[in-house]
Amino acid sequence: MLVDLVQTTTRDGVRLDGMLQTAAPTAAQVWPVDGLCCVHGTGGNFYASTLFDDFAARCLEQGCAVLRVNTRGHDGISNALTAKGGRRL
Repeated sequence: MLVDLVQTTTRDGVRLDGMLQTAAPTAAQVWPVDGLCCVHGTGGNFYASTLFDDFAARCLEQGCAVLRVNTRGHDGISNALTAKGGRRL
C-alpha cells in the first residue's frame, strides 16, 4: 500500500499529521465524490485503526481517495510539534 504522508500547521502553531491514499489510475470512479476525510475518535490515531483500513480499502476500490488525519490530543495523551518546540496536548 502506497501512501502520501501529509501535514498541516494550525493557526496556533500545532502540527497535525495524516496520510492520503489515492485510488489506482485504473480504478473506475463509482461514487459521486473524489475523496473522503476520515477523522478518528478520542484516543485514536490515523495509522492504527483497523476500521479505517477496511473502509479505506473499499473506498479505493470504488475510485475514491481517502485522507486519514490526526486531531490534536490524539492517542489520549500526545506531544505536538510546534514552532516553539514540543507541547503536551
